[in-house]
Amino acid sequence: MIDQEQQRAEIHSTGTEHWGIMQRMISFTVLLITALFAFFSSLEKEYIYVKQEMNWQQAQKYCKEHYTDLASFNKLYDDELKTIGGKYGTYTWIGMYRDDLTTEWKLSGGESLLFKM
Repeated sequence: MIDQEQQRAEIHSTGTEHWGIMQRMISFTVLLITALFAFFSSLEKEYIYVKQEMNWQQAQKYCKEHYTDLASFNKLYDDELKTIGGKYGTYTWIGMYRDDLTTEWKLSGGESLLFKM
């Protein structure tokens, strides 16, 4: 009888230890994912100015064929994006357009904007 009780206590103790290890592993994994997300979110964007006159659709097509897409921004006043046109003394296209059907502003990829203009 004593051996069975001792075995149960050891099994319970081992199970509790495994649960504690799993909790620490989960916490570490969440912390690691959060750190990686913060790191990759902070990487600088590179804006490339193409000195060629185009309408918005042509500019979007050109950017998708040669790069990724028209520039979009994470914050309302992205300093580099604000000044890039001024460097060349011209207007520039950004990856935002007004949907004629809904009169809603959208990003080039089709996502709705999270703020009102």
